[in-house]
Amino acid sequence: MAARLYLLRHGEAASPEGRDWKADHQRPLTARGQSDIRRLAGRATEQGFAVQVALVSSAMRTQQTAALFGLKSHRTVDALYNADAGDILQLLRALPQDCESAMVVAHNPGISWLAASLLRPLNTPGFAPGTLLEMTFDAGWSDLAPQKARLVRRLDPPDYR
Repeated sequence: MAARLYLLRHGEAASPEGRDWKADHQRPLTARGQSDIRRLAGRATEQGFAVQVALVSSAMRTQQTAALFGLKSHRTVDALYNADAGDILQLLRALPQDCESAMVVAHNPGISWLAASLLRPLNTPGFAPGTLLEMTFDAGWSDLAPQKARLVRRLDPPDYR
């Protein structure tokens, strides 16, 4: 069974104020970020994106991104806030083996590092807010590993502005 993985970085968020974790966690999307994600959702629908399971960071900006993208039922995962690539990979490996498609809505640098690892040696330069990658791999979720995925498509904010 080929599985499908979508990696989505939250939309553009308001600038951080200070170094307070709670303030950072509560940063909302900007008007541009909201608009970008709405347009991205439209493009994804047109292109037949289908998500069975969605894992979403607990931060306000990722929760807003998931809602604007149209992810009606998703699992909020506190561990995705500031997760590194290895943490995200472990969450994906724990998905049910019969799951055909999953999306992670999270933050940089973890989400871009995961993409680079899974798609290596294919370079995935930059991972701007609102970027969506779609990839497939032939192994089950528990066997997901670096260099095992194939890039199907990439949608960047300029693609839907």
